[in-house]
Amino acid sequence: MGKVILEVKLEELEGEHQAVILFHPDLRKQTGKTAEVKLVLSCRVEESSPINKNIEKRIETFTIQEPVHTVRCDLPRRFFTYEGSSIDLVAWISVDVGSARFVQKFEKPLRVVEPEAASQEEELERVSPPDEVSYVKNFFLLPTDSQLIYAGLFLATLFALWLTEKFLVTSVLRMNDDQMEMALAVIFLVGFFFVYLWARSRSLFKPELGLRFKIPGGLSDQPGHESKINRESRFQVSDWLEGEAEADLHGVRLRVVAGNIEKGRHVGEREVDASKGAAHFFKPSSWKVKESFVKVRPLVLYEKTVEQLPKGSKLAAYFNDPLDLRPVFTRLYPPDLVATGGDGELLPLEEWTHGLGYYLDFQFLHPTLVDVTFEVSSSYFDPLEFYRNPSIEPPMEQGSWSGHGEDEEIKPPAPPGPYE
Repeated sequence: MGKVILEVKLEELEGEHQAVILFHPDLRKQTGKTAEVKLVLSCRVEESSPINKNIEKRIETFTIQEPVHTVRCDLPRRFFTYEGSSIDLVAWISVDVGSARFVQKFEKPLRVVEPEAASQEEELERVSPPDEVSYVKNFFLLPTDSQLIYAGLFLATLFALWLTEKFLVTSVLRMNDDQMEMALAVIFLVGFFFVYLWARSRSLFKPELGLRFKIPGGLSDQPGHESKINRESRFQVSDWLEGEAEADLHGVRLRVVAGNIEKGRHVGEREVDASKGAAHFFKPSSWKVKESFVKVRPLVLYEKTVEQLPKGSKLAAYFNDPLDLRPVFTRLYPPDLVATGGDGELLPLEEWTHGLGYYLDFQFLHPTLVDVTFEVSSSYFDPLEFYRNPSIEPPMEQGSWSGHGEDEEIKPPAPPGPYE
């Protein structure tokens, strides 16, 4: 036999899915050699300088003796392939014989209910709604200490501008070239300092609307705790908020959005090292690693607009409606984290760097005041509930395949980047 053929098929046995691997070796060259079979899930990042991540599971090792070797591998329910906007989850079987590697890619799709069709603009607005702000109205809703900070910055800026104008009028014509350069440098530094202060002060620009989001009592974010959000959980929207309106909040809108998160890493701009010259070739260790964090497939779980919400009103009373969280488990993709060990159930989603996660976001939107958002940590959800849902069971039919791997020795995938 002169051909090396690697085939992979999906089969269901007693409700569990298996990959059936058929390896046809070249007996003239490979008899007596050891073959190692591995299952690999890779997160491929859609960037110009991607940092990809692989996890692999050793399935079996055998000695080549027969014209066909059959190996069965149980596929974990959390193991699936996915093609997204910023990452792809790709699966393959590899058989290593000595220094040769034979690779067969395959797909294990999930049946996930697709969200209603929405344009890119609509999806972007759901993920990150534009915030139209009247700064005058917001200023009078700021806490007293923040008002004093802004007033002080404003007066200091006016005073600095007055000093600069006076200096330019009275002194600039009497300076020599060296003094002029020094004066311009000082003016530039002072201007940069004030711009920096204004930029930093934006974090203080949070008016007191009276709204406070909260986690309903009884829920826990501790791993393995029984009090997690699941498909049977029942909530009112009012369970998640409290407080009294500090101002008339007419035209306010409360929206709850859930969606998937695609996360990866890529190499960003290189750091500039002027001491080594413009022609210096930087080593990978001097590259900046950037996080790719993209929210996709947003679902609107709840949305309500209140035209008249007077000052002093209890906010929970205006949003005392049911909040159905079942679509989180039925219409979103389950978490599949390409991390060390690939243990999607145990690794906290806050620590993952590659793979697919999910989020829940409360958005309190006002036509003129600063919007308030609150993202619920995924640690309050039970990730196993995604896989217990019949609507996202893997399909019964055989998966589709690409690249048969016949009569060729396939080169292994490119090794992970230096930051994996």
